Amino acid sequence: MKTDRFLETVFHPSCYAPTSNFFRVLRRCGGVDPKYVPITLVRSGLNLANAPLRLYERLRWGRAVERVQLREPPIFILGHWRSGTTYLHNLLAQDRDLGFVTTMQAFYPAVTLQSRWLLPLLRRLPPQKRHGDNVLVGPEDPQEEEFCLAILSPLSLYHFTSFPRSSYRLFDEAVLFEGVPDALKAEWQRAYLRILKTATWIAGGRRLVLKNPCNTARIPQLLELFPEAKFIHIYRNPCRVYYSTRHFFSSGMALSQLQSVTRAELDEAVFHFYEGIMRKYWATKDLIPEGNLVEIRYEEFERDPLKSLRDIYECLNLPGFVRAEEAFSRYIASQASYEQNRFKADPKELAAVTERLRFALDRLGYDAPESIESGPRAVVGVAG
Repeated sequence: MKTDRFLETVFHPSCYAPTSNFFRVLRRCGGVDPKYVPITLVRSGLNLANAPLRLYERLRWGRAVERVQLREPPIFILGHWRSGTTYLHNLLAQDRDLGFVTTMQAFYPAVTLQSRWLLPLLRRLPPQKRHGDNVLVGPEDPQEEEFCLAILSPLSLYHFTSFPRSSYRLFDEAVLFEGVPDALKAEWQRAYLRILKTATWIAGGRRLVLKNPCNTARIPQLLELFPEAKFIHIYRNPCRVYYSTRHFFSSGMALSQLQSVTRAELDEAVFHFYEGIMRKYWATKDLIPEGNLVEIRYEEFERDPLKSLRDIYECLNLPGFVRAEEAFSRYIASQASYEQNRFKADPKELAAVTERLRFALDRLGYDAPESIESGPRAVVGVAG
């Protein structure tokens, strides 16, 4: 086994997940294909071996985390994958009055507090490029909490990266909450609150800004937990989102996949996710109290990120823009050399994709693109 593959196996997040959740997901999603049995056995063994670490974390910090209070309701960044959510999240995280789920917590939520002693060492290492795009990620950088949920709960869409044949059921249950028993929903709520309390603990009590594309369709569930939460929805041309998401998911699945799936099946899943998320968002966004939702267009955000941030702070009545403006400007300048993935859409396929996504193009006010050819960003680099 090559060194990088060995390290990916040893430090795969599933090896540090609570054992009950690890094996429950394995069972609920139909097991693994024969060629993935060896890697599954390795991960299972490592998962069991790491049980003392998880027990220590729970005994050492469990009660303290439970007592943490979120003094201010979170700010939720909504938007389909590849719509600019990551860049917006990273940019808002420059405001030192805001906290967030870190990359270390996102992937190792059951052992994250005891692992803080590693941070001085990890800070010396260069940031790593995220699989699926060229975004640099360090252990203390902002990360989406859906990864935490995949470790702590069976209700997470990201289980589909390991079990792609269960993608439709996982989406309908974990994102749309269709047919979910009350007991399982309550378990999901407890896991989510534990994640946010831990993040608040790490952030020293600061208000959280969170980015999770799955939450775009979970407005009722989020309002049940945080009735006064603030929401930012960023949207982008649906055709460009589709192609970028397909590439992003297919690249990311290589690390976790335990079931085989065809390219056509993955393509259909991407369509299913997009339509389900956007239709549910449109159907439920009016539940958000007036003044707690702002919607921004990706292209306008890309053209002038600082203006978009100013508008967000004003519309949501958030404090601190002037104080954070210099930090925002520095981060925007630092991203000018970011290069997006390169790919070119087949014209015939693009025509078919356009027809599938016509409902969203019309609703969001976009023209169908004549072509899609992605490359380096010339002026300001915006990651998805």
